[in-house]
Amino acid sequence: MLQGVAMLILGCLAVAAPVAATVAVDLFIGWLFLIGGVIGFVAILSTHDVPAFLWSLVTAALSIAAGILLLSRPLDGAASLTLVLTAFFAAEGVFQIATSIAYRKVIG
Repeated sequence: MLQGVAMLILGCLAVAAPVAATVAVDLFIGWLFLIGGVIGFVAILSTHDVPAFLWSLVTAALSIAAGILLLSRPLDGAASLTLVLTAFFAAEGVFQIATSIAYRKVIG
């Protein structure tokens, strides 16, 4: 019940102030990308003998770059968030496919 009330209030605030809501979402997603990329970077550097090391490293770097881009220019990022997310998810998909192929060779 409490979560429903909170979501209703936040939804009403987002409708009342769409620019502030858009910038808040942009900053939130920017931090998610940055923190996720740093954690991925640390995780891949702390492991040894990973078959898809380079692909995982590139994916972490891409996430960090997307996070920095969104955090450094929140107003521009709000306007281009869709493009950044599209590019990120397309590149992430390609790198994940390459990683899966690399692991398949190790498993098989």
